Amino acid sequence: MGKIILLCVIALTVLQTVKRPFVGALAYYCLAIWGPQYIWWWHFEGIRLSLIVAGVTIGALMLCLFRSGVNFGFLKSRLNFFVIVLWLAYCVSFSFGPYVGAMGDEPYEFFVKFSKIILFYLIAVLIIDDVDKQKYFSYVIILSMFHLTWWANYQYISQNWSAFYMGRLKGPIGAYSAGIYGDENTFAMFFVSAIPFLYYWGLYLGRGLMRYASWAVIPLGWHAVFLTGSRGGLVGLAATLFAGVIFSKNRKTFMAVLIPVFLVVFAAQGGDVLKSRSSSIVDYEGETSAETRLQAWSAAVGMLNEYPFTGVGVACFIKAMPDFSDKQPRATHSVPFQFAGEIGAFALIAYCLIVILVLIQGLRNNGLINTWAEAFDSPELQVIRYLNEASVVSFFGLSVCSLFLSLNYYEIFYYLLIISGFLNYYITARIKQYYAKKNTA
Repeated sequence: MGKIILLCVIALTVLQTVKRPFVGALAYYCLAIWGPQYIWWWHFEGIRLSLIVAGVTIGALMLCLFRSGVNFGFLKSRLNFFVIVLWLAYCVSFSFGPYVGAMGDEPYEFFVKFSKIILFYLIAVLIIDDVDKQKYFSYVIILSMFHLTWWANYQYISQNWSAFYMGRLKGPIGAYSAGIYGDENTFAMFFVSAIPFLYYWGLYLGRGLMRYASWAVIPLGWHAVFLTGSRGGLVGLAATLFAGVIFSKNRKTFMAVLIPVFLVVFAAQGGDVLKSRSSSIVDYEGETSAETRLQAWSAAVGMLNEYPFTGVGVACFIKAMPDFSDKQPRATHSVPFQFAGEIGAFALIAYCLIVILVLIQGLRNNGLINTWAEAFDSPELQVIRYLNEASVVSFFGLSVCSLFLSLNYYEIFYYLLIISGFLNYYITARIKQYYAKKNTA
């Protein structure tokens, strides 16, 4: 029965995507962020759903080019320029990295994976091209939040200890232990990224039962992070609360309600595993301490100095580390240092500029929205404000965590870039349009 329902959903999605390509983008990011193929994996066996969705969406985009045209202006931004530079740096590193040949097929697999992420990012930028589409696009992470919060807490309540590893909750995994959230830290990062959307969506809904029902899920999302035992997740939650105070116009809510409630929930439900691990966040010595990360980061700096234009090669950091450090080879646990060591200086610069640009644009957009509120319709203004505040707070939390975790292939990062890039383009264009009309009048 489940297989039949899935096939019907696939058929409906394909048909709707041909008419409305943005439906394909919604479906693709549902698979990339929610991951139903890993939750109900037995229904998805033998179906390459991501390939089907991507192929149909690309075909629908081609039809749009001939049928109604596509606004390529969305691609012409500094943000997308740096994304392309990042991908080109991957091409150079994969082609000329000195350690690539010694790693077999692994560099190729990671290069293809990253290329697919960038390709669909650019497609989504083109087809999610108005405010309503962006609003529905944001519901992908909200609906994923509702279900994965329930899933995480249910594993604890039902005492399904097989979902835990050494007391730490992993995300849903398929039959072959595959899954986008198979690592506890990446699962925690989902909630760090999704909770701001749930909070600002509640504000967008206005006062009423739906707002408070959605906000009631937030403490359960915090508890899901506690179950993962992720110190990075704890830092991420703190970062989003801090960003809410800085970026949001609802600072009093954060300071008077959310932060105190978070501290109470952590004290009551943090769990022995996370409390023990959180007490060692700033420890320097020990196998699981900051010392091991500093050893890997030092090796990454050595790789960058030796191979500034190519790095050591895509997915080659652990293989190359013995040549740059006498310490035990390990992952970098840092996006900037992994880009620096594996891909080279251009990737590092491009990534840092992407992060800085998104945060600056988010702050700037907040100011523009408040100053030029009359340039937007009231319903449109509410959606734009919700999307801007949610995406920039979420992005800040994820970026802080990326300093201490390996999240180079984390599609939520590019999901947030899609929203941020659209808002910057759209807000600027609407204000210019309004200003021109005002001067003409």
